[in-house]
Amino acid sequence: MGTEHTVIRDAYVYDRDAVVDLSLRDGRIDRIAPSIDERGDREIDADGNLVAPGFVDSHLHMDKAYTAAGERFPKYNETGTDFGAATSLGAEYQNTVAPETLRDNAIRLGLQAAANGTLHIRAHVNVGSDIGGTSVIEQMLSAREALQDVVDIQFAPMVTTGVLNDPDGEELLHRSLELGADVVGGADPATRNLDTGTTLDTWFDIATEHDAQIDPHIQHPSTLGVHVLHRLAEKTEQCHYGGKVTASHSYCLAEMSGLERHLDRPGLTPAELKGLPDGQLDRAVDRFADAGMKFVTCHPSTRPGMPLFELDQADVPVGWGSDNISDWIIRHAQPDALQGALVNAFKLDYNLYSFASNPALDLLWRMSTENGAAVLGIEDSYGLEEGNPADVVVFDEPSPHWAIIRQATRRYVFKGGQLVAEDGEVVPELRRQLLG
Repeated sequence: MGTEHTVIRDAYVYDRDAVVDLSLRDGRIDRIAPSIDERGDREIDADGNLVAPGFVDSHLHMDKAYTAAGERFPKYNETGTDFGAATSLGAEYQNTVAPETLRDNAIRLGLQAAANGTLHIRAHVNVGSDIGGTSVIEQMLSAREALQDVVDIQFAPMVTTGVLNDPDGEELLHRSLELGADVVGGADPATRNLDTGTTLDTWFDIATEHDAQIDPHIQHPSTLGVHVLHRLAEKTEQCHYGGKVTASHSYCLAEMSGLERHLDRPGLTPAELKGLPDGQLDRAVDRFADAGMKFVTCHPSTRPGMPLFELDQADVPVGWGSDNISDWIIRHAQPDALQGALVNAFKLDYNLYSFASNPALDLLWRMSTENGAAVLGIEDSYGLEEGNPADVVVFDEPSPHWAIIRQATRRYVFKGGQLVAEDGEVVPELRRQLLG
């Protein structure tokens, strides 16, 4: 893999704000210079346009993918998402579908993500006594092995009904990590497990035993969600787990912004929208920063008012996720960072197109690149630097800002120096190799 020597010429690298040549050899970026005289086996002219590291999708559900597809109209979509039925639908599907279908759908999703320039994924996967124990994540691990030359994947197993509600919940998480999963996942300790303290203790005990990161869904609303996030920060500090804990979704932070009270007052600055009269949001952001927490927001469910600027100014990494792809939860999302950034730009434009500004577009770009790398803990080997893996995307637009606004074509996508996609399509031989 990656033995062919590729030279990308006249490439704009945003982090350097410079146009350079890049040499990809033996799976690595072996040289970046204003000009490289040596010819490559493959020569690419970027024509002064953007060249960037592969996107990071920090929150994706690969084990449900494409279950709403395959018919003329989307399935599970007559009345929108039925969250009350979601668990039973999942159990029904994952107990009846052929294991190879789970695996093939995950491979198909990995290829689609790579064609869109995403080369790093954290995927949340259901385990549970009601769905065959660890059978689902075993299929996901098999898919990851097949995709190893296409996209890097971390798996976060989560007990479907709640780790405290499943008689084998703790054992299933231990077993998943022993099989090769990477992160302790979970959901809603206060409402799913009905015991915030014991749930957090359980997650952290399992994670520390395996030296694994923690990334639960925190979907509690309003003050309950804020309380749970504070408890999560407290536990992170107690366990000296700073930099290893991510809170996914965290809708309650948008409610803390006070946006709903100000919708009739256009022209406010983010600072004027910041918080409740007692500074609750400010204190929370400071607490999260001190604890070393990280966050992820997914573009299908990002709430207007999500305090991305405040978190960013406090150096709290916020990553981007595409969440669910064509399944019974979400039918209309795609694993596409540029689409996600544009959707978020519209959703977050609460203040006279504030998220169409260049600083906001910069933040949205960083959420799916360097911030995502920080969420996954891969920042030391991520980015266009000599010696780093040659995970590189060539675009047809001159900057991240125009790439988001005009939904740039991903002209070439390289994983470890190997060409895996061109003009938004996986190279045919790779697709044939993995899907037949």
